[in-house]
Amino acid sequence: MLLILVACFCFWQSSRQGDGLLRLRAAYKLDAGQPLENAPPMLVFTTVALGGFSGLLADMLWLRVSFLQDEDRYFELVQLSDWISKLEPRCPEVWAFHAWNMSYNISVMMGDMDDRWRWVMSGVSLLRDDGLRFNPGDGKLCGELAWIYQFKIGGNTDGAHKIYKKKLADEIGLVLKDGRFDYDAVMGDPSTARRLRGELKLQPAIMREVDLKYGPLDWRVPEAHAVYWAYIGRQKAKGQDRTDCERIIYQSMAGNFLRGRLVFKPSVNIYLSTPNVDLLPSAMKTYESAIERLQDPGMKVAYRYFLNEAIAVLVRLRQTDKAKETFKVLRDRYPKETGADFELHLKTADYVDLLGRIYTEFEDPAEAAGEKPASENWVVMGTQMSVSVAGNDRNRLMEYVRECKAVSKKLEELFSVFRADSEVTFINQSAGWSPVNISQQTEEVLLHSLRYSELSGGTFDITVAPLVRFWGFNRGPVPEKLPDSAEVEKVRKLVGYSNLSVSNGSAFLMMSDMSIDLGGIAKGYAVDVCYKRLVDLGGSSFMVDLGGNLRCAGDAGGRPWRVGIRNPFDKADIIGTLALTNGMATGTSGNYEKYIMIGNERFTHIINPRTGYPVKGMAGVTIVSTNAVDTEGMSKPLFIVGVQGASSLLAKVPGCEAILIPDKQPVEIFVSPGMRAIFQPDPAFSDKVKPIE
Repeated sequence: MLLILVACFCFWQSSRQGDGLLRLRAAYKLDAGQPLENAPPMLVFTTVALGGFSGLLADMLWLRVSFLQDEDRYFELVQLSDWISKLEPRCPEVWAFHAWNMSYNISVMMGDMDDRWRWVMSGVSLLRDDGLRFNPGDGKLCGELAWIYQFKIGGNTDGAHKIYKKKLADEIGLVLKDGRFDYDAVMGDPSTARRLRGELKLQPAIMREVDLKYGPLDWRVPEAHAVYWAYIGRQKAKGQDRTDCERIIYQSMAGNFLRGRLVFKPSVNIYLSTPNVDLLPSAMKTYESAIERLQDPGMKVAYRYFLNEAIAVLVRLRQTDKAKETFKVLRDRYPKETGADFELHLKTADYVDLLGRIYTEFEDPAEAAGEKPASENWVVMGTQMSVSVAGNDRNRLMEYVRECKAVSKKLEELFSVFRADSEVTFINQSAGWSPVNISQQTEEVLLHSLRYSELSGGTFDITVAPLVRFWGFNRGPVPEKLPDSAEVEKVRKLVGYSNLSVSNGSAFLMMSDMSIDLGGIAKGYAVDVCYKRLVDLGGSSFMVDLGGNLRCAGDAGGRPWRVGIRNPFDKADIIGTLALTNGMATGTSGNYEKYIMIGNERFTHIINPRTGYPVKGMAGVTIVSTNAVDTEGMSKPLFIVGVQGASSLLAKVPGCEAILIPDKQPVEIFVSPGMRAIFQPDPAFSDKVKPIE
């Protein structure tokens, strides 16, 4: 009898919780009992029939996704992500995660440019075609979709971003020939309207609203799509999601102003984005309305920076009257931070530096109509390479660029540790057994490596490859906990450049289980090879850039080539600029690009071959020299020895100058004597510069 009473009490108590649980399920969109709108019959049947077991199935698929990704097996992931999302169709976070995973994580693992673009668009398609079909107008999903367009495609952090922009422009150009949207013309052409709605999921009525409020926009530009999706998301979004949509809109309108006029000619590989001055009033209004609605101090700072940037662009375009009008807005809104006179404002140090960057980034449309450098971008050695050659005969110059592309691809075939048929792989497989015949290029880069190993006292060592993999880089497994010293020492014994023999067209690793990795020098060598090839072909003004290792010839329109140096503590900021002249090269090593986390501790990819441990104490090192191979061969040794050992190491390589930034606060920037003539610090860091002694 007592048990019956207890059971009745439990049933009564559980029934009291029902209403609250139902409210929570509705709030978090977890109520599988409610019918899905716009869902295919099979999905409706599956979600209802499986009931609570759909969560177990989703968990099993999640595990499968994690396993495949860890194994670098990606091609099943699109289908698995689709299934998982449809098993939890009302949970925006699930859709957002899988779209982000494909567009960001998986895409960068692809070496082929077309494959990268397909993975980025797989993420877009998952959100746009399915996620928003089951969650119409959801603020989070619209914001995530807008972010992909703004940051992944429209930004410059992905090495293949220029390729993404061209692909998008080409895709939109097939529907809207010049990128402009004419509502009446579109509605009068059923095929165009059908393609907009069906292929691109763009609703003409909403496009008209966006164009009337913010435009007219060029819909071939990624920022136009970012505005479109954030505009939709803002209507239903609440809290942080609404703030994110607001922020994307004003940031993307700034992008539309700065890069919103497009000259796109795929047949001759021209993609030229220039400022769209007509959009300045809309961009300013967008900032002002967001500031008024949200009262966010950060937005006020962003608006001040944008106004300064707009003034620099207008001065660059020789539109002085509009620049003065914009300055008046800046002065009225920010009187304490702005000088009283326009002419004096143009002479301030921070404005001069900003104008220099604008001159580097943006071309005058009048100049764009004239001579345009021949250029192309491609992925090689796991990163982005670009070559730009100025001259009169564009067809001939493009042949020069294509020659560099072929050369870089050939070097990748020789040097890659990820190719089963590369010479480096053959050397590693034959370690401790027999010498391997090698090409002249491989012999040259190996001899360069041994030279830097000798002069650096072993802090540069291409035989560090076993340690690199041991610490979880180059596709090695990341340690679950900090390895003990005995484990590290066991692997470190496999490292030692003195056990690498290179002579008479052959190479030999004397100990089995040793291996080499040319990732720390191959890019600089490739830049120098392409530089020499361009000179031999007759090029006189060009720049070769491979993953941030670059070398230039001639000048940039009568001015030195200006290169920004990233702030290692804030990737969106620079500490200053370099003014490079004919033949000069530069490269950077930092602790902010590649790293692993073990517990709560971060470890950089730069390993000290003498200790076996990742280096600590330095945040960034930038080298300038007369060749690119020096910049790679010296950057990591300087990163390891730090400021104290920099002077003696630099003395061993004539013409090599350096900037060292220790990993500590407040920021300190140590500069070698010869670097002072070419390094212009940002005004915010001018008092942080100190000499290397």
